[in-house]
Amino acid sequence: MIATGRLSDDDLKRLYRRAACHTLFARELQGKIEGFGLVLVEAGAQGCPSIATAVGGIPEVMGSTGVLVPPEDVNAMARAIATYVANAELRERDGALAKSRARTFDWATCAGATFPELKWG
Repeated sequence: MIATGRLSDDDLKRLYRRAACHTLFARELQGKIEGFGLVLVEAGAQGCPSIATAVGGIPEVMGSTGVLVPPEDVNAMARAIATYVANAELRERDGALAKSRARTFDWATCAGATFPELKWG
């Protein structure tokens, strides 16, 4: 685990490409949840698989490209991290899936899917 503080976009991309995995330990707090999880797309775009808690919009964003763990289950998160660290083949497979899924969230694709659904006047 690395706590870096603020990074440039290039440095962040470089770290994602070198990482065994990315983690997002989100939870519901007083009715507030992680609605999307953009960091999952950012990590995935660099071929970095994610491990995240199954809350809010996170499962939909991740699809089957990484590992979802129950909220508040730090042991499940730790086991998933250890699995990615120990298994390069799994890391590469899930990283490739994450990269492919991230492409479905680019602006052109999202706008193309959203624009026809808008109702005018």
